[in-house]
Amino acid sequence: MDTIHKGLHSYFVKSRYFFIFALVLLSFIGCSKEIKPLEEGKTFEIKSILPKVTDLSLTHITLEFKISLKNPYSFPLKTGQFVSKLKVMNKEFLSINTPVKINAKANSEGSFTFPVVINFASLEKTLKGFEKINSAGYSLKGDLIVQTDKETVKLPVVKEDSFPIFKMPEIINVDVKKSSMGLFSVNLDMEALIVNKNIFPLDIRNIHYSLTFGEVEVADLKVKTSHSIKSEEQGRVFINGNVSAVSTFLKILNGDEVGTPQFKMSGKIKTPYGNVDLDSKK
Repeated sequence: MDTIHKGLHSYFVKSRYFFIFALVLLSFIGCSKEIKPLEEGKTFEIKSILPKVTDLSLTHITLEFKISLKNPYSFPLKTGQFVSKLKVMNKEFLSINTPVKINAKANSEGSFTFPVVINFASLEKTLKGFEKINSAGYSLKGDLIVQTDKETVKLPVVKEDSFPIFKMPEIINVDVKKSSMGLFSVNLDMEALIVNKNIFPLDIRNIHYSLTFGEVEVADLKVKTSHSIKSEEQGRVFINGNVSAVSTFLKILNGDEVGTPQFKMSGKIKTPYGNVDLDSKK
């Protein structure tokens, strides 16, 4: 009987110690997984949103946004998710949902950039009177979503600005100032105006021209222009060339109509946003 009593006593003692050990172990495990709140009184902060034009062409414009933020915490912030919508002249145009690399060290500032490509053909379908405008206002509204090991933080991102829309320069008011007849051609001196419809200046030194009267091309064309034309202003163009078609130069000598002069431009135009290639469709 005593033996049985001692055995039971030993069993209960061991069970009690095992139970206490299990509680301590569970408590330790629970503490190790406890999620503490972010450091009190601190929060991420968007410091600046800076857009710039990185590419401009006949077909599109690329805006690059640089967003800087402050990380006041004692741990680094490396990545996030940027979700937003872009409106152009109050019309919804583009949705953005992209992962971003931030790389903000502890207690410091970091930044990330992302490009937005605006296709002019798509914009023309969205906006009425597109062919008449040389700039468009936009609004970028969304959130930078930051996921830490403690919680998810949404930082509102709002930016309103405008971007330029490239317009080809136009040559108007072609006037034949002087003509002289050679053995097989007529040499023409002409003057015209070149119109810059853009909201920025154009450097036109690297443009190449061709000129036709009706179906007849003016050969050996030499063009003199000013180096640049200010935004939404005009500049003068001085043209010299030869017409070898007999019927055409006889009409010119007689002062008859020879067809509307048509200029074609090729080469590159220098803008504040880089060169626009007039021969490229991309």
